This record gives sequence, structure tokens and C-alpha cells, in this order.
Amino acid sequence: MSKLSQNAVSDLQQKVEAACVDQEAGIPGAVVVVVGKDGKELFSHAGGKRGYGSTEPMTLDSIFWIASCTKMITGIACMQLVERGLLKLNDSVQVEKLCPELRDVKVLQDDGKLVEKKRGITLRMLLSHTAGFGYTFFNEKLRDFSKPVGYDEFSGLEYDMLQPLVHQPGEGWQYGINIDWAGTLLERVTQSTLDSYCQKNIYQPLGLKNISMKPNKDMLGNLAHMNYRAPDGKLSGRDHLLRRPLIPDDKHSDSFLYSGGAGAFAKPQEYCQILATLLNDGTSPTTGAQLLEPATVSSMFQNQISSFPNFGRQVIPAAKPELTNRIPELYPIAGNGPQGWGLTFMLTEGGTGRSEGTAQWAGLPNLWWWCDREKGVAGIICTQILPFADAQVDWHDPEEFLNPLPLIDSSSDWLNAIGNQARHEDNLGAFPTRPLRHGSWSQPSSDFGSLETGNDYYECDDATNPVTTSTEYGSQPESLNLSFEDPSAVHNGRRRRKSRTQQLWPDSEPSLLSRLDLSESTSRHFMTNGLLRIYHDSMENALSCWLTEHNCPYTITTQRISPIRGSQSEHGTMREWGSTWSNRIYSRVCHLDRAYSSFRSRPLTRNEEGMASKALNLAVLSFASQWAQAGDRSINPPTARGSHHDAGLGNSADAFPMSDEFGRSMQETLWHQASGMLHEAAGIESFRVIFALIVFSLTQRPLDMAQTTSQKPVFRELQDIIEADGPPLFLELGLRQVFSCRRKLEYREIQTGWLHSERVGRKHDPLQPQDRETFNLLFWLGVMFDTLSAAMSHRPLVVEDEDTMARTKSCEDVPHRIPDVSEDHTRTGEWDELSALESRLPDELWGDRFLRVKTHTAKPTRWPCYYQLAASTLSDAAPVKVLLFRRVARLQALISRKADTTQLESAITETLHVYDYWNRVYGPFMLDCVAYHDELPPRIQSWYILLAGHWHLATFLLADLVEDIDNANLSQSTEHRARQCSRFVTKLRQENAHAVSQLSRSSLHGSQGRSFTKAREFHFAVNNSALLTEPWTAVLIRSFSRAGYILAEAAIAESQRTFVQQADHGCDSCIEALWVLGKKSDMACLAARFLSKMLSQPRANNLSPTATDYFQTSMSSEKRYSGRNSLHSSFSTSDDESPFDTAFSELPVEQGFGLDSISNDSILDLQSYSVLGDTIIDEIGSSSSPWASQYYATPQFEHSNSLLFANGT
Repeated sequence: MSKLSQNAVSDLQQKVEAACVDQEAGIPGAVVVVVGKDGKELFSHAGGKRGYGSTEPMTLDSIFWIASCTKMITGIACMQLVERGLLKLNDSVQVEKLCPELRDVKVLQDDGKLVEKKRGITLRMLLSHTAGFGYTFFNEKLRDFSKPVGYDEFSGLEYDMLQPLVHQPGEGWQYGINIDWAGTLLERVTQSTLDSYCQKNIYQPLGLKNISMKPNKDMLGNLAHMNYRAPDGKLSGRDHLLRRPLIPDDKHSDSFLYSGGAGAFAKPQEYCQILATLLNDGTSPTTGAQLLEPATVSSMFQNQISSFPNFGRQVIPAAKPELTNRIPELYPIAGNGPQGWGLTFMLTEGGTGRSEGTAQWAGLPNLWWWCDREKGVAGIICTQILPFADAQVDWHDPEEFLNPLPLIDSSSDWLNAIGNQARHEDNLGAFPTRPLRHGSWSQPSSDFGSLETGNDYYECDDATNPVTTSTEYGSQPESLNLSFEDPSAVHNGRRRRKSRTQQLWPDSEPSLLSRLDLSESTSRHFMTNGLLRIYHDSMENALSCWLTEHNCPYTITTQRISPIRGSQSEHGTMREWGSTWSNRIYSRVCHLDRAYSSFRSRPLTRNEEGMASKALNLAVLSFASQWAQAGDRSINPPTARGSHHDAGLGNSADAFPMSDEFGRSMQETLWHQASGMLHEAAGIESFRVIFALIVFSLTQRPLDMAQTTSQKPVFRELQDIIEADGPPLFLELGLRQVFSCRRKLEYREIQTGWLHSERVGRKHDPLQPQDRETFNLLFWLGVMFDTLSAAMSHRPLVVEDEDTMARTKSCEDVPHRIPDVSEDHTRTGEWDELSALESRLPDELWGDRFLRVKTHTAKPTRWPCYYQLAASTLSDAAPVKVLLFRRVARLQALISRKADTTQLESAITETLHVYDYWNRVYGPFMLDCVAYHDELPPRIQSWYILLAGHWHLATFLLADLVEDIDNANLSQSTEHRARQCSRFVTKLRQENAHAVSQLSRSSLHGSQGRSFTKAREFHFAVNNSALLTEPWTAVLIRSFSRAGYILAEAAIAESQRTFVQQADHGCDSCIEALWVLGKKSDMACLAARFLSKMLSQPRANNLSPTATDYFQTSMSSEKRYSGRNSLHSSFSTSDDESPFDTAFSELPVEQGFGLDSISNDSILDLQSYSVLGDTIIDEIGSSSSPWASQYYATPQFEHSNSLLFANGT
């Protein structure tokens, strides 16, 4: 291939250096070398240090243990002997004669028993990993068999080679010590060591002096250090794994086995000369030495295992976690097409333009090489980090190092990078564009993630462009076309099919995309990779907290998480709560869809399969494109009141912050593509379609800003803004489908007798346990979103209460042991057996089931605490939040059904019971999180803000309903009077509004420079603020909008300066939060503009008559009872001030949520509420309603409100 330009080389060098900046949790050091067919280096660079804690720089002369990259060298050596007739590929008799150990080897079965093998082992089997040998660190069955002594494949001892097979020879693919045995064959037929043979027949002919299985003194002087990455991402130094060859002057150096599978140490530049020889069909382009005949090289690159096309998709477990991470798929590719294995290496293609049949493989300490004979380019990336499959090296998109795009520092740069690079580079791309084969069709990938790995959205290149289409939809991939379709091409929910792609801009103005000089595959890869990362960092991050086996009422798993003691069943959840997490729900839904195939009345057609996958992938990309905002929206949010217009809301009140043309066009196009595809795919019975509908329902439609012409900041305008997305049609369609699937599964269970297995004797669940749990998680996800959506939009629930009940089968399996009540159930932070048992007993889902989780614990969780305890507390709080929304929705339904006053008051009581429970159990922890925001781990910051934002919105909805009930005289008179006297609705609104404003302040103005922006866990388009991790943006917009409006109204209605300042500052904080959300939401920008206009206009015009009357009524009712208690005089400064006003006015303007700040002020609140309580009791006397005397005038009400009131102002 042609030489890279200097700018492209410079950009690549910056990428390598940037990857090695963080010496505590990044890559300590790396070397990247790329060569062409002529053997000349296209790129070579070393970055970072020789190892963790080292002051010496990594250099191009550094020596690496290349581990399994050795296999290719051993393969060349063996094929040389095949050419000479000394070895035969298919002669098992020869193999077992040279190695009698292979004649007697047994096969290890799954039950742990050894059986005889059925056939002999050949050299071809050894070189293609079909002989049956494994690695103990990749195979749990083999690892367990070797206990208690164990096998150490790097010891150099013969004992560790005498392992059983894990499958019959030739009947499967298993990566292991097969090529070590091939090296032993070579040694026995040549009567020399493997290292000596390679020195004479490979390294010396190529002029290589720094590759050896026994490094000399000079090589040892340049040896790179070995490093270890702990589960929390931190680095440390560790000993080399292969130690025997590194011991100087070892007297027993000839007695240990030279490992043909992992024994070489090499200088990367010299290793690339071997790759260049393969590029030239076996002849060195630099020395002219011929190592192999061209026909032999071609045979090495032929697929040897065509009968195992999915060999790379079998999960490789982390059998020894200190050596490897879990690998769900070796190298995913779009369409899940067949992959192959040559003689010692993998054959696959890739999304950056690599040819089909490109060879590649990796090394245990995270090295990776490839060799593309068709394109004439090869290279290697070298690091020394254990365990294998490190998220920042090989499985963190290694080809990103070879993607010659500039470093991206901000979200605005992200979208402009491609255009900028195109304008400065004439020759870009390490790989030319691979033309699409006409008429070819590749089945859309069912999975771009995995269940366990972190950052797996870019584990491979083509996985980051997972959407391809059948010929019916054209030959171009439509997931992220370089020429976007005109949104007008979508009409009435259906795409107009056209013979060409439409331009988004007028013909008179050339499209930015039409000026791109980058290859289509490279630019698509770059953009889609970023979008999938955003989906991962938002949706999957939130679902890690909201949706787990331990907080889902339907899951089979009944054991709750112990914050102190870990167990094997908890490790999966804990991995999802760590600093790296997987696309868990996406992957499991795709797997469930495959498992569900037997339940369908007919198999999906090829076209339906393609549409289902495309619908899901387009929904994901459209969802993520909300963050693709540059232009004015990328400016930092305003930090002071009065700066909103200057800082991004435009020079006038009606101006709107603009996105750049590219980002806006991509967002609009993807939205319309996804919408059209979902309309077409809606009738397909597929969980991929269901999940796509759910994901897309959270995606806000780009708004036409020209239609927002309201002139007055009235409440109706704010309502119009937050309802701009329209009814949740996609969500409701997805919910009906998943509910229909549940009915079908239940009917199948009845048919098979699974639910009553003790009667019929048939005990097989129609679904596998993991698929059953996945369905339960998906159904619970739908129920949660249905609940929030119905409450927010005042629409009926799609799935009614009686249809959400938990299945009884899992309850039948629970041991019926009631713990002794005298047992200790009060150990702080642990889930006791009683609460765990209660949570599993049959119970009405929307009763008190979620309120019993921590009933028996001694104290609520407080920060600081263990990370696991903090995560589990927030996870347990998630369904309690849903319960409050559910009870709000039930209250809405009762009003609609014209229920009597008793039912309404009972429903209010039940709803306030949830409110009180949250404030007692989770409220203190939420207050701690706000007070210590910058000290929290990034994911805890994200989770608590999202949960709290949702929770406060539910309280606003509750306040609205109670007010509506009272105003419409639907309540009982005693309760109505009690609420009016206590200013219940006013206080509930204001206290939660101030709490919401504090969420904004803590997340945007932390004491340590906004620590979230420094989080490595999140994409730069997300980590500007924890607020931006919210997947359901509309929920936070509603929460901050309502809070801002409440505070603005409160400031207008009040006359005290201190109170006005507090309300103004609180409203400013809400506007600022909305502006941050405006980075991905038109609705948020409009809401911020509305509130800003409201604050800037004369105050007499701001209030609607209803709001004015409301405040006058509330204030007059309070004044009516002022001065009737002796405590009142100690707090009031005049006859016109209530105890509430006085206590409020004495709080500092910038009151925080810290523990120090609430100790004194909360006493004031409790006392003032006591005054109100005494007044109410005096007024209503002994004939008062039991409910009023039991709630409004009791410590429950005082405590629930004082927690927020004392600390939210």
C-alpha cells in the first residue's frame, strides 16, 4: 500500500502516546509497528514506559514476550518440514510414533471421567487446534481436573504438557497446547531444539537478531516489564509468566521444554519482517531468502475448519482470572458470518477495510498481529499487561491505533474531526475502502456486546457497524450512511424507497459529507463506534442499576446481594457494577430472541430476521445520536444568573442554541430511519424488535424550532414543551408485544405442565434458566417504563396491576423456613434471611413487597461505605421509585374512574407511605451523596442523580394530584382541612424543588472541579456531567422544569428577600441543568429558555391566575393560625410571618446537603411542623380523621419533610 502522509503518521503517534498517558490505570507502554509488502515500515512508534513504576521509556528496541504470537513462527517451521517430507499433515501414525505420549492420551468428559480417544492425532489437527488439547486458564473443566496440583503451561516442565484432551480429535475446536506438541514433533524429527531450528532456518535467513526462545544478555537488557491490571482497573507490576528462559546462565536451560505455542521473545520490528515474508508468499522482501513455497503459504491461509464455522463464538471463560478475562466471542463480525482457522492463526475480515481471509492472532499479555496479503499490509501491537483481553488494548479496538484520525478532546470536536482531517490529508486510511460485493447479503449482527466484558461495544471493528441490509433495502449499509436520507423521504411512518440516497441539504449548498476524503468504511467505523459507546455509557449503565436479577420481582434468582460477603452468584452483578461493564441487556435480548424461535408459530423469514436486527441497531444508533450535538450546544453551561442568554441561549430570548449541521443532520436522519424501520418491523414477533421499540421510545424526536412561537412564559407553554414528544406510541407498542409474549409463554408452561411439575412429573422449563431470567428482566423493564410513562403522561397503564403479578413457580421453589425472630437480623449493611424470604413470598407486587427489603436492618446506608453497599442500596431503591410512580398512576386512575372519597384518601395514604419509607431508608444516603458528590465513584454519581431526579418528579406529580383532589372537593373534608392548614402541597413541592436544584448544583459545581468529567468510565460526550448519563432524558427535563417553575413561582409570591434569593438561585440551578441536558435535547433547551424568560420579565406578569390564587390561599390559611402556640413567638419576627417563613428565612442562601449543615436547621423545621400539628389538632378536635391525626400532625410527616426541607434550601 502507499505511504502514509506525515500528518497521518503524526496523528497515529499521538494516539499511541495518549493511550500511555495514564500510568496508573492506562497502558504503561506500547509499541506499534506496521509494514508493507516491500518490508518497509509504514508506521512504527513506541509510547509510555517499559513498565509500571519504571522511569525508562519504552522504545522500538524493547523486547516483548510475544506469547501466542509464537504459534505462527512454529507453524512456518513445521511447514518447512512438510515441504521437505520430514513431517506429514495427515499422518497420525507418524505423529504417535514420534510422540508416543499422544498415542496414550485420554479424553476428559464433562462428568470428569477419562475415556479412550476414537482416532489418532495429526499434525493438521495440532496446527488448527482441533486435536482436543486446551489451556487450563481458558477451560474450566480442564482446570478443575488438574486440581489439586494444577497445570502450569508456562513452567517448561514435561508434566504440564501431559494433559488430557477436552474433546475427541477432529470433533471440535479448542484453543490450547496443540502447537506446543507440534513444536515437540519438530524437535524429535530434527533432533534439535525448537529455538535452534528457528534460529537457523527462519531468523538468520531474514537477518533477525532479536527473536529467541532463550533471550541473550542484550535482549534481556531491553526486556519490557510485565504488568497486571486489577479488577478495579489499577495497574501494578508483576513477575514475567515465562521465567525459565529469562534466568541468566541457567545450567538447566536445555532441560526445559521450548514452547512452540508461547515461548518466543521478540523485538516488534523484527517480528514484522516475518509477517512481511508471508505478505510476499514466503520470500523475504529485504533479504530475498525464501522460507516457504508460495503454495505452502497459501495452504496456511486456507480455512482448515470449515465444519466449525462458529468456533470463535463459543465463550472462553476466565478459568484463571489472573491470566485472562472472559471472552464471549473471539472476534465478532457483522452478520455473524463464518470465520476460519488457518494453520496456526485465525482467518477473518474487519470493518477498517481488511480483506476477507486476513490472518490475525494475539498474545496472552495483550499483543495483537495481523497480516492482510491482499492489501499488502501487516502489523503488530505490543504491550505486556495481564490478564488477557484487556479492555484498553486488544479488545479495545486495536485497529483504532491505525485509524488516522486526530485525537478527540470534546464532543464538538468529535463530529468535526472527520471533516477537519479530510481537509488536511490527501492520503488517509491505513486500509483502502473494501468495495461492497454487488448483491451480497450479510445477516445483521445479533450482538455487538456480551454478557460480561467491559467496553465490548468496540471489541471489534465491524461490530461497531452492526447493521447491514438485504438487497431488498439496497446494497449500502443504512445504519450510518455517508449520505443521509432526507427526513422528508419518510412519510406516514414509511420510507419511500428510492434508487439513490437523497441529500439532506439544498443542491446549492454542497454537503459537508460530500467533501469527505476519508474512505466510507473508516468514517462509518469511527462514528458508529462512538455512538455505540454512548449507548453503552448511558442505557446499559443505567440498566446496571435499575434492572438486575436482585431487584427484579420476576427473576428466578432469589438470593439478594450481601454488601459484605460475596458469592459466586453475585459476581456477574458485581462485574456490571464495576468500572467496566457490558452491553448486558442488548446481548441477552438477542440471545433470548434466538432461544424463543421454537415458540413462534413459524420461523422468521430471512427478510424478517434482517429487519429485526436492523430495527434494533437503528434504534440504538438513533438513541445515541442525541448526544451528537456540537456548535453552540457544546459550550459550557452558564454559571450565574443573568448569563443564560449570553452563554448559549442566544442574544435574544427567542434565540435557540444551534447544533452543527453535520450532527443535527445525522440525528434527524437516524431518527427517521429508525422510526420508519420500526413501523415496518412492528409486526415481527421478535424480542429484538420489542427492545428496539423500548429504546427508541426514550429517544427524543428532533424538534422544529420554528414552531415554538409562544410569547408569554405561562405554565401552558411549559406543558407544551415537555409534551413535545407526543404520546409514547412506540413504548406502548413494545409493551403490548412483550405482554403478548408473556401470555404465550405462560400458555406453553400450562401445556408442558412446568408450572405444576409436581402433579404431572414434567419439570422442563420451556426456556433455559438464563433466557427465562432475560425475559423476566425485559418484562420488568417494560413494566417499569410503562409505570413512569403512564404517570407522566396521564395515560392508562398498558399492563394493568393484575397482569404484572410475579409468577408463582419461583415461589414454590423457595424453602419454607421461617427464621427465628430472636435471631440477629440487624447486622448493618447485610440482607438478613427474614427479609430475603419475605421478598420471595407470594404477594401483591404493588403492595409492600418492595418496602420490606431493608425493614430489618439496623440503620439506613450512609456514605462513606463500601462501593458494593452503595451500589446495592441504589439498586434496591430503584423499584421503590417505580412503586411511587405506580401509586401515583393508580391515584390518577381512581380520579378518572370517579372513585369515592374513601378510596382516594386510602390511595393517598398508601402513596405517602412509600414517600415516608424512601425518606427514612434511602433519603439519608441520597443526602450524603449530594454532600459528598465529588468523592463518589463516577457510576454512583450517575445512579443516585438519575434515581433522585426521577423520585422528585413523582413527588411533583403526587402534589398535583392531591391539589386536584382537594380543589375538586373529591377528598374528605377533614383530610382536606389538614392538608390546607399544614400547607402540605406547597411544602411538598418547594422542598422537592429545592432538592432538585441541589442535584444540579452538586453535579455541576462540585468542590473538586467536577470530578465526573475526569471519569475514564464514560465517553467524552457523556462525562461532561452525570446528568448526561440519563437515558430517558424527558424524565429529568420534566423534573428540572417543574422544580424551576415551582421555585420561580415561589420567589414571585414571596416578599422576603432571603427567600426570593434562595428561590432565584434554585431556579438558576434548574436552568443550568436543563442547559446541560440541552446538549442532547431540544426540549431541554426550550425549557431552559422558558424559565430564563420567566425570571427576566416583570414578575407581576409571570403568574397564571390559578397559581396566584393558589399562593394567596395557601398563605392566608397559614396566617389564620399564626401565633396560637407559645413556640411561635420564639421564631416569628412579626405577626405576618409564619413559623415556616421564619425557619426558612434563617437558612443560608447556598445551603448544602452536608451532614454538618442539617444538624441545627432540621431542629427548627421539626419544631415549626410541631406548631402546625398542634394547631391542626386544636382546630379539628377529637373528632378529627384518624388519617389526619396519624399523618399530617405526627413525626412521620415531620420527619419525611424535614429531611428535604432542612437541606434543600
